[in-house]
Amino acid sequence: MKIEPGRWVALLLLILSGPLQALEFGALPEPVRQLLAPFETQWAQLPEERQRKLEQGALRWLEMDKAERRQVRENFNRWQQLAPDQRAALLDRFQRFRQLPPERQQQLRRNFERYRSLTPEQRSKLKSRWRELTPEQRKKLLKRIQPVKPPRPPRR
Repeated sequence: MKIEPGRWVALLLLILSGPLQALEFGALPEPVRQLLAPFETQWAQLPEERQRKLEQGALRWLEMDKAERRQVRENFNRWQQLAPDQRAALLDRFQRFRQLPPERQQQLRRNFERYRSLTPEQRSKLKSRWRELTPEQRKKLLKRIQPVKPPRPPRR
């Protein structure tokens, strides 16, 4: 499914959004109204939560510099090129990640940053070593690197 060029920014805004107080379209700041112009005719019919998300996304977009906007566009273009089942799988992983405790999320982010800091050659070696492991070896390795949750203090 291809999205009209004028609507891709609006869709990006929806993706980047978070909660804000809902407003009448005319009460939005001018730069936000310009970005959300594709939604103007249907604004009043949109659920309040979606209005807030669109507004927040527009504000975030306006705060980004050119490099950040370029990166968001590139990510969005890659997202559009994914097959529906790939999108669904990514959304599922993201939702599962969001349900993890904050400490676990931080650990995964740190591990990902460590991986990103590797050279392409180091990444390739790591991937090769992973592929050479049997499923049982992979399972043992994953258990070893999983953080052990500290015991909860007894309730009183």
